[in-house]
Amino acid sequence: MPAGNPDLIRRHVQLCFDICHYGVSFDAPEASIQELKAKNIPVGKIQISSALRVDLRTQEVEKIAELRKYQEPVYLHQVKALHKDGSFQEFKDLDEAFATYTPNTYDEWRVHFHVPLFLETYGLLGSTQKEIRETLAIQKASPFTNHLEIETYTWGVLPAAYQVPMAESISREIKTITDLLG
Repeated sequence: MPAGNPDLIRRHVQLCFDICHYGVSFDAPEASIQELKAKNIPVGKIQISSALRVDLRTQEVEKIAELRKYQEPVYLHQVKALHKDGSFQEFKDLDEAFATYTPNTYDEWRVHFHVPLFLETYGLLGSTQKEIRETLAIQKASPFTNHLEIETYTWGVLPAAYQVPMAESISREIKTITDLLG
């Protein structure tokens, strides 16, 4: 590929719009997609996955205890924490976040733990399903890519209450997305 040819670069190098990462980073999908369009940055695919959202403004101790069920050694589960003063703090993994956790410090944690798309809540914990709905509504109204990929892979490390046979799990993921796309 010749250096400096923006048309070739845009045709062959495109962004992966990873909804889970947008959710964890507290970014709004609509603003991000509009910025990409304004800067003429092509999106090669939408990666559809959901992260954990933990609202710590109520039942904080119980929610942190519930979140501990998701700490496992197979995957990294980065955490972005919203402090009560509006600032953010990032942790490389849940164990680091738990090690520095102090009650009454945070409003919300978002955890890069791919949870099933078909559920919005996991006991006391929530998900970033809202970001999926927003992104797919934009895609439906004004498509910005032809490639959609469901990226749930944590089946084997989910708490037992959320583990069902793999075929059933995958079917529910696909149905959730096709229902959202109408």
